[in-house]
Formats: sequence, structure tokens, C-alpha cells
Amino acid sequence: MNQKTLKIFYIIEILLIGIMIVNLITGNVLPIFLSNRMLLYFHIIGGIFLIGNGVVTAFYLVILELTKNKETFTTMLKMVLYTDLVFTGPGIILLFLSGSQLTIPYGIYYEIHWLLYAIVSFGISGIIWTAILIPLQFWFLTKVEEGIFPWESSKESSIFKIALISFNVFGSISLAFIFYSLYLMVVRNV
Repeated sequence: MNQKTLKIFYIIEILLIGIMIVNLITGNVLPIFLSNRMLLYFHIIGGIFLIGNGVVTAFYLVILELTKNKETFTTMLKMVLYTDLVFTGPGIILLFLSGSQLTIPYGIYYEIHWLLYAIVSFGISGIIWTAILIPLQFWFLTKVEEGIFPWESSKESSIFKIALISFNVFGSISLAFIFYSLYLMVVRNV
């Protein structure tokens, strides 16, 4: 897949997530005619996709930091982007769709503190993923295609290195919000 195709896939995911956020904020839920058991199953699968890919991405980033091989570095960058678009995006969509249905028995979500905090935490993580992490990944691939790598000694390579550090920091913050949201969903007594 080339970058143009990946960007189209990314835009579609962003539009779907945006529609779900608007529905959540306005209190509308999408009509999904599945049992609570099936919704819970999809919710768990979405969580596995999301959290699992966060762990896999961390593994890829360790390899990125250790390698000075241009081919390996490029492959790892592509894998991080592909797995984000194939697992993280659909994981978010599954969590939103199933989660919005599963919260119906609780009533108005913003009156239930643990649920509100979990949704806000999840939303902050999603904003970081959408606005910072994915665009940085596309930028990384553009730089690699231009033949720029972070270990070289040029001004652009230094900027690349700073961008990689920023990616790691924001990725860690995003994961912290995801784990906090997961904690709230499991404990439910804030």
C-alpha cells in the first residue's frame, strides 16, 4: 500500500470516529441490533486491538531505536503505520460502537463519574492518536522516502530525531490515558 491509499484509509477512520463522537456528545446512539453479549465481545476485541497494538508499536519502536539499517528502519516505520491503521483505528471504532450501546443501561453517561472519566480519558488518547501520532508517522515515511534518517548528521536528521522522541512521549501519554480508561471501566467506582 502506498501513502496515498493509507491516507484515504486514515481519513475514512477519522470520519467514522468523528460521527461516533458527535453521536456520543449529542446523546444519540447508533442503532445496533446485537445482544449485550455480542456487544461486550466486540468491546473486548476492540480493546485487545487497541492495547495490543500499543504494545506491538512499543516493540517496533525499540527496534527503530536500535537499528541503523535504513531498510529495517523503513520497514519498521511502515509496520507501525500499517498496524495503527489496521488495528488501532478499527479497535477505536469497535470500542466506540459497542461502548455507546453498552452504556445505555447506565443512563446519562456524564452523571456517572467513572464512565465520564473513562470516556474523556479515551477521547484524549484518541485525539493524541489522531492529531499527533498518525500525522507524525506519515511525516516519518516522507522523510525516509527522501533518504533522511535520524542517525545521520544533518539538520533534517536532527529534526527527525526530535520528532521520534516526540512520538515516543505522546505515544506513552496516549497509552497512559488508554490504561486509565481501561482501569475505570474495570473498577467502576471513582
